[in-house]
Amino acid sequence: MNILFILDIFDNGGVSKILLNLLKKLKREKYNITLLLFNKNPGFDCLLPKNIKVRYAFNKAPDRSRHKLVRFVNGICKSFIPKFLIKHILFNGKYDLAIDFKSNNIHTLLAFNGKKIMWLHKDFSISTNLVEKEMLKVYGKTIRYKLKQHYFVKSLKKVDKIVLISETTRASFVNRYGFSEKTIVLYNPIDADEITKLSIESIYDWERRRLTICCVSRISKGKGIDRLFNIADKLNKNNMLFDLLIIGDGDGFRETQALFEKFNFENVFLLGHRNNPYPYIKNSDLFVCPSETEAFSTVIAEASIIGIPIIATDTGATAEIIQNYGSGFITKNTEDELYKAIHSFISNQLNVHNISNSNHVLADFNRTVAEIEGFFDGFGESNV
Repeated sequence: MNILFILDIFDNGGVSKILLNLLKKLKREKYNITLLLFNKNPGFDCLLPKNIKVRYAFNKAPDRSRHKLVRFVNGICKSFIPKFLIKHILFNGKYDLAIDFKSNNIHTLLAFNGKKIMWLHKDFSISTNLVEKEMLKVYGKTIRYKLKQHYFVKSLKKVDKIVLISETTRASFVNRYGFSEKTIVLYNPIDADEITKLSIESIYDWERRRLTICCVSRISKGKGIDRLFNIADKLNKNNMLFDLLIIGDGDGFRETQALFEKFNFENVFLLGHRNNPYPYIKNSDLFVCPSETEAFSTVIAEASIIGIPIIATDTGATAEIIQNYGSGFITKNTEDELYKAIHSFISNQLNVHNISNSNHVLADFNRTVAEIEGFFDGFGESNV
């Protein structure tokens, strides 16, 4: 079976990590896989399995350009380029399935003549997705937003299957858009065995001093890193002893770094990207997920595998993850409630038990990959 995955860029984000796990485990004797990327990212593209074909729509990365005009023109081209050109330029091969794995290349997906799958990594609930709630408040009545939503719904009618990554996100999607008959839940494959092995590697650029809190996240809007800065500042003013490690990179890193420097912290460390963040998690006392929005936080499941206590905001499938993968404490999705929980943990007033479920998750990982393969096989052979 020939499968085409479509992704804007392969980077350090959760979606890329999930796709990498999947590409490593899909059976090569069954699937001939091509990955179509719109942007090159050599520092991360080298991590992709050697036995898959990688093709690029552009030699550079217009999506990530510093120039707004370049990003604007690129967006117009991606959204309005005639579909016969997309077929001629990008689909120069025969594929049984085409999958828009991040659902932000819908126009390209719809140009494909065969079976089309949209893979959604998003919480569609307005109550738990604060970024979406704020966007609706600011832009919900604008013509641009309404046109974008119209095109999205129109696209949903044209795709053959819609994959959601948890029961929670499926329920929020169906409640908002319908299309229940097209949806299927396929959980993110998480390789517990690899995470456990990586977590025992040595760390050379940081030495533990005291109670340590760790956050691993993509640095971008909605991830709540600014919340952590405010919380750390309040904890310091209350003479709480702790270190906070923040690991990650992203399109909001420069802005976040500028904000970080204004606080002049002595016990908060904005470490940037690390190829292997797991030893930092393992050598910490608490893992914190401060996000304003998450569909399925892969790193919460990974922290559960490692066996570290977790405090997370109530977003998307967080409760589902903690129930299935380990234990932790979920706060309301506000900065104040997150502060109270972390303060209570540091002062030994909140006991967050966490037992590593790595064996359980490893079995779950193998089962999840088998379920995805079963979906590909059944859907690929169907007459949809």
